[in-house]
Amino acid sequence: MAGCNGKGVIYVDGGKFANGQPKPKKEKQCGHCRGKGEVSCNDCGTKGQVKCVKCSGRGTIPCRKCSAKGEITCTVCYGDKERYGRVDCPKCATIGRLGQIVYVFSQVTQNQIERIFVNGENLNISDNKIQRHIKSNFKEQLVYKKINKAIVDHYDEFSKGYAELLENDLGLHKFRYPLVTKEEIYYQIVPCIELAYKHMLTNTVHEITIIDFFNNPELIFHSEPEQLKQGLGSATRAVGGFFGKLFRTKGFKTKEDKRNEIVLLIHLAKVDGTIEDQEKVYLAEMIGSLDDFTNADKQKLFDIMNSATLPELTKDDVAFSSKERSQEVITKLTELANSDGVLEAAEIALIERIKRMM
Repeated sequence: MAGCNGKGVIYVDGGKFANGQPKPKKEKQCGHCRGKGEVSCNDCGTKGQVKCVKCSGRGTIPCRKCSAKGEITCTVCYGDKERYGRVDCPKCATIGRLGQIVYVFSQVTQNQIERIFVNGENLNISDNKIQRHIKSNFKEQLVYKKINKAIVDHYDEFSKGYAELLENDLGLHKFRYPLVTKEEIYYQIVPCIELAYKHMLTNTVHEITIIDFFNNPELIFHSEPEQLKQGLGSATRAVGGFFGKLFRTKGFKTKEDKRNEIVLLIHLAKVDGTIEDQEKVYLAEMIGSLDDFTNADKQKLFDIMNSATLPELTKDDVAFSSKERSQEVITKLTELANSDGVLEAAEIALIERIKRMM
């Protein structure tokens, strides 16, 4: 029936709550059919009903307020699902401000570290040997301090690099946490020198290092020459008796005579390919005791003694101050070659060649 759709009642607006939300709709007796749900019809024929012109016979009509959605957006608060019941803030005019909660853990620690830095790839020194040359009564100096944004920087060319290496080892940083706020440092430079030398008796090269060269030098041997088959003292006594006779002579007059006698003696000692250890001992002492020879002169004799192949003898090598002196050298070389009781063919051939060259 028009108005109530045959139900006898209609639903009317129930008003609003204090917050503006709509109240549920109320039932009201249909005034058209007076609650009966029907009225007398003169136009329906025998059906007893005619089609409602308002709903076109559907029984419902679209709500003008909600546009048939069944929902009405509140005119005061937001109607979207994210902010139901919320209204704009009158103070910030809906702009709002972001708030942040931060948990901070702060810890202040003191680190102390001692380190020996060896600069140089060729230095072969252990830390305990260097430690003996480090001063114990030192006092650290302030090199860095950072409080808030105030920075004190007293680094020099050495302390800055060492401080960065130590910070890296400790996991500290100057511009992020864990943060360095204060640094004090003491360093000492220990000058070291590393040398290589040739041991004349064994013809081997060895290395030595001098620690704290200028103040308190300490000599470190990194290797030792191999031990001679005989003790040096006994070897010198064994050979020195005969070799000494060769050189203790009044005819030993000039520097050239000395040099040439030693050269010929080396050739004779090495005629079989090698110089015995005891011969090396005596020759080295003999060369070292030549006071009127320069270091360069002595080095040349050592080079001949330790060379793998002897240089060819020249006329200068067999020249002496007099014929008598030449004959005396030949006699002594012959005695030296025959000192072991056997005059070998190679020794005879060398002495004969020296005679021909004189």
